[in-house]
Amino acid sequence: MAEVPSAFGRRALPQLVQQIEAFMQEGSAALAATLRTFAALVASQEAKCEAVSLGAPALLVQLLKISETRASSAELANPTVTTLVYTALRRLAAVPAGRAALVRAGGVGALAAELRDGPARGAAVNCMEAMSNHPDGAAALLAPAHGIVAALARSMCTAAGCGELACLGNLLAADRGVEDALAAGLPAILVELAEKMLLLPASGGVGKKGCEANELLACALCLQHICRLPAGQRAVQAAGGIACLCCIDASGSGKLAQSAASSLRAIAIGAEGKEAFGAGAGQALARLLCGPDAGAASAAAIALRNAAEHPRVRHALAELLASVPAAHKAACRQDLPELPAEWRYAVRAPPRVPLPVFASRDLGDLHS
Repeated sequence: MAEVPSAFGRRALPQLVQQIEAFMQEGSAALAATLRTFAALVASQEAKCEAVSLGAPALLVQLLKISETRASSAELANPTVTTLVYTALRRLAAVPAGRAALVRAGGVGALAAELRDGPARGAAVNCMEAMSNHPDGAAALLAPAHGIVAALARSMCTAAGCGELACLGNLLAADRGVEDALAAGLPAILVELAEKMLLLPASGGVGKKGCEANELLACALCLQHICRLPAGQRAVQAAGGIACLCCIDASGSGKLAQSAASSLRAIAIGAEGKEAFGAGAGQALARLLCGPDAGAASAAAIALRNAAEHPRVRHALAELLASVPAAHKAACRQDLPELPAEWRYAVRAPPRVPLPVFASRDLGDLHS
């Protein structure tokens, strides 16, 4: 195994950058060890800024491009090397200068290519998640030329993890991200994924635990972001999202229930969403209304109030809310518009009186 010469103190990062550049040209077997040492050293903010000033982001992106085109070098085409490059880029993307340098070097295009069919897709997703945590990084990922949201949607059809959902949650906070998600058919994918996770048995007690709970929460947050736009509300409703969100309400508490109730609140704004509210949605929101979480109860009250603007839904919800305490019931009926007259009064037609039947001889007597 090749040894990696390294310096200490202030000379460590400059020498490692020089070694990466030299090994990249030669295709040395020590490249993976050098990248591993470099990724371990750029842990602090000072080290990240120093590495950026030395041109490390551009060098790492160049290494990715070379590994895609040079199949003759087994070391450069090694998936371990590619994974270590994305790990180093993820750490450098934590500082603004690192994100800017990565974008200038064409790193977003390399991330999109790796996401489509690369062997280090997980490491690339983690790098994109680190970038999407910041507004400038999210804006770079949402550039139309790359199609990151569509690529993430396609990858979720085969294998969806916390990284993909977390990255999508950050990107969908912008209207551009929601528009790309609608074009890629992401609402149906998210609803199907949430339904599958809800069918999984709870691991270790009541409710979802660990990564399973994190994935379900990230999925609910993505649906909440999509429901910010009217087109997103219609897409989630068409994908069967109302029933799925009601199941999420029943299965979770805290942030999970609050996110699902917020999505239902947004769907209930439009006329189509009001008409789609049924007994299941009303029961789920009524449970949250009386629950211990204040945020979920507030979102549920607004959702019920939005849905109750439709006269038919208001009559249906009145029966469901009969057992709800008066204080919670008042929150649902606050500032509701007055119902039309045909819904407020029961108008009955007078009974029909049969007309008298005259015999023909009587008619003759009348005309005589």
